[in-house]
Amino acid sequence: MAWINADIEIDGVKYSGHRQNMFFSAPCASGLEVGDSFKADGVSYVAEEVSDLHGRGETLTIKTKEVKNDKPKTRRMPSVPSREKL
Repeated sequence: MAWINADIEIDGVKYSGHRQNMFFSAPCASGLEVGDSFKADGVSYVAEEVSDLHGRGETLTIKTKEVKNDKPKTRRMPSVPSREKL
């Protein structure tokens, strides 16, 4: 599978990067470290492994884990009691 372009948001700052399955690349200037969370294309991820590509201080390669929000959503309207018969 090829690398595709991705908009990566780290601490409110957007970076242009790339994505391939659960691997991302981002600029070293982002300062991302293991355990940090970020958003890419509207999905939240946590960095499991972060390494400096070729040791040049230009690009980070990041192995991630998707953060899933499986909590049930509360109802918008409380349940309406049925009308009493007169």
